[in-house]
Amino acid sequence: MAAGLLLLIVALPYVLVGSLIELELVAAQPLLRLVLLLVAVLLVVLALRRSAFHLLPLPGLALLFLLWETGSSIGLSPFADPAPENALEIYSQNIGSQPPSAFADWLVEHPVDLLLLQEVYSGHRAAWARLADDLGYRMLFQPLREDAGMGGLILSRLPLTRLAPVSAPTWGRKTRYFARARIEYRGQPIEIYTVHLESLPLVEGTRVLFGSSQLRRIQAELLARVIAATSVPVIVAGDLNATPLYPSTRPLRRRLTDAWTEAGFGMGFTYPAALPLSRIDALLQRGLRTATATVVRLSDSDHRGLHLALTLEE
Repeated sequence: MAAGLLLLIVALPYVLVGSLIELELVAAQPLLRLVLLLVAVLLVVLALRRSAFHLLPLPGLALLFLLWETGSSIGLSPFADPAPENALEIYSQNIGSQPPSAFADWLVEHPVDLLLLQEVYSGHRAAWARLADDLGYRMLFQPLREDAGMGGLILSRLPLTRLAPVSAPTWGRKTRYFARARIEYRGQPIEIYTVHLESLPLVEGTRVLFGSSQLRRIQAELLARVIAATSVPVIVAGDLNATPLYPSTRPLRRRLTDAWTEAGFGMGFTYPAALPLSRIDALLQRGLRTATATVVRLSDSDHRGLHLALTLEE
């Protein structure tokens, strides 16, 4: 019975549909999956020690499934090649309303080609514009919602064309917007998105535990449709508010490659910044190759950032 229950819980993130998708907030958490992995190992060892081979299939299957899952969602590139000189260098982070001054010195030392930020405080917009001018960046700011007081920011050293943002429903029957632009990299157009998918809504000072996953799935589906309609390479970076196993972001992940699994090493946890326990921040791409991917902590935001280098597919 214990082995059967274990296998059921292990498979839960892959079968959640409809209203049950809200269970992803528990079932797809990395710490729970680690506990399940340890339980599976324990049951397999117990069955072997007791020569109870007829009990091996269920915990053995759960163990193999969890090992496959771990290998497919973590970075396995400890010795990634140095990024080529002509690589597209990117930094992405949910900055938690941190001011531009928190990033200015780093940008001077690391003049990335693209800076893709979320939760940029609207009141800092003019200061970001000044920093962009000082450092030679083009800038695009997109409010997250009309009432949010924050939004997504794209800074680019490359030619930048603003595209219509992707709009999707959000909490309270409002509209959520995702910044969208096009750059020219080595003569190749690339569509860029900086996104902040639905998190647990804050209503009258209290977090609402259910409702975010359904909205996040709708937002991911709408983004996936827009991406499917374009033939050029695509970069989607941001705070997905979802681990790689969350069913709500499958529409995006089915179409795009996770840069961390392509060129990172280890779990790649980004949240919470002080003691990261989850990988909810990501860069997903199509039509490119990730050369390097590292997790970086630059500011007092509750999220760590991603520093990456991408090249065109040969």
